[in-house]
Amino acid sequence: MKRIFRYEIQEKDAGKTIETFLLEHEYTPTCIKSLKKAESLITVNGKWEFVNKLLQENDILETVFLDDGSSENIPAVEMPLDIIYEDEEKRGICIWRDAHNEYDIIDFLMYPHWIFLYFYAKSTIKTLKAYGHLDVKVFPENTLIISPVFTAKEHQGKGIATKLIKEGIRDLVPQGYKLGLEAQNPENVKFYEKLGFRTIKYVYFKSEKIHNYYIMYDPDGTLFEENK
Repeated sequence: MKRIFRYEIQEKDAGKTIETFLLEHEYTPTCIKSLKKAESLITVNGKWEFVNKLLQENDILETVFLDDGSSENIPAVEMPLDIIYEDEEKRGICIWRDAHNEYDIIDFLMYPHWIFLYFYAKSTIKTLKAYGHLDVKVFPENTLIISPVFTAKEHQGKGIATKLIKEGIRDLVPQGYKLGLEAQNPENVKFYEKLGFRTIKYVYFKSEKIHNYYIMYDPDGTLFEENK
């Protein structure tokens, strides 16, 4: 299966490189690097282009993401893909990524808007260190996990994180994805349970002193029962 994202270039984006445009549209550097691995994954007006090409008004830019298998003309490329939901007013952010892709502190810092979350840097790095111990086998294939989701301190309690997560559930579940996450705070576990998530495994990481809950989206209880 392949997913195609199509953009019609507006006047305000004319003169930008493809790479700059994609970064501004929440593509991570890792994602862009993966798109550059094969021809036909980035096209302008139907023609493959390098990411340093300057865009013109009314150009049609398309990016192609391949999941499984291959087509006759486009080789399959294994690509880590972050799916990003960001509040329009920059008050919060939710990043979904493949549970089975390697992800570390450097990957997080490469995300272009991480400075927006600077006040969470300490707790985020601690959590990402714990991720190095993550048992990915806990999560089924084709699972996207939240990593991370944050709301600016001055806007907490306004339902922003809830809205961003629900948008992901609304968009991703119909596409066949399973959804999950790790949580380290028991109070956060209660929050996710209200959204339809269930804990399927608990582990304590001694070196980081982190209580880690493996959680899956399971509103009808079926997956939860299977993993007891």
